Amino acid sequence: MNACRRIVFMCLAIAAWVIHQDHRYLRLLLVLAVAAVDVSAIVVPGRAAPTTYDINPALSSLKMTMYAGGPPSAGGTQISFPQTPGSDITHLFGTLDAVTDGTSYVSFPGGSTIQFANQPTNQLPDADGGDATGPDPDGTGGAEAQYGLIINIPGVATGFLSLSTLLAFYHDSMAGDTELAAGVFDARELIFGTSHSNAAYWLDATQSGGGIVTGRYDPNIPEIWDPGGNLPAGLELLGSVTTLGNVQTITTSIYSDLEGHLLGIPIEFVFTGTIVATTAIPEPGTMVVAGIGLVALVPMLRRPIRRLHAPMRT
Repeated sequence: MNACRRIVFMCLAIAAWVIHQDHRYLRLLLVLAVAAVDVSAIVVPGRAAPTTYDINPALSSLKMTMYAGGPPSAGGTQISFPQTPGSDITHLFGTLDAVTDGTSYVSFPGGSTIQFANQPTNQLPDADGGDATGPDPDGTGGAEAQYGLIINIPGVATGFLSLSTLLAFYHDSMAGDTELAAGVFDARELIFGTSHSNAAYWLDATQSGGGIVTGRYDPNIPEIWDPGGNLPAGLELLGSVTTLGNVQTITTSIYSDLEGHLLGIPIEFVFTGTIVATTAIPEPGTMVVAGIGLVALVPMLRRPIRRLHAPMRT
């Protein structure tokens, strides 16, 4: 759309210059002024290219909670707790790519880069999971991490787990576009997952005969977190598209469930949170004002033209 507007403005500038040379081209300016008013109506109905929205880290965050024996909706038991205040929550930043007309549909075609902020302090265990002597054998307080959790599996093990180098994506399901109704969309069918992650763990399973278990899990492959999977009854997963002036905001709720295992026990990794991302868009009134302004210039342009073509008096 911006390219079309630039072309129209260029044509208007050329037309204004031509009128100075010959007033017979006055109609050209009027026609192009009308085109400037209507150009948005011509371009908007077509599908726009993806727009990059900047994620607001102050308003975007994701909480991680682990459950044993099934998801919370099925009565699973919470087994993870923050190591330091708030270390089970991290802020998000980066970009979200989307296509929307702001009224009837929104689409996330891919290309989003969602990054996770590190915790303000190191988390246990160290980057390699520690060793038999403890989760922090070198005494550095652990390692940089985006999540730091205390693990307590009753009757099985206690210990520490940290996640780092997380990089996430967000895009449409196979269904394609998501319908907008009064600016609101259903986010359950959208796919949220990680393209990279690393987990380090140190677990004391001596109470169950397992001894000290340490390690590092670094899959380096995309993992889809079940979008809206095992959503608790009565909990809606909604998003919205709002426009205020020339700022368009996409807000989307996240509830993702990733199944895994710890010491052979099925574990549910549940992520809940919100992403808020904004972008600047051209205001629709811009072209209208330009068109009206150019029409208003016509009387001013005609005066010098008349003098230029007035018959010479002797």
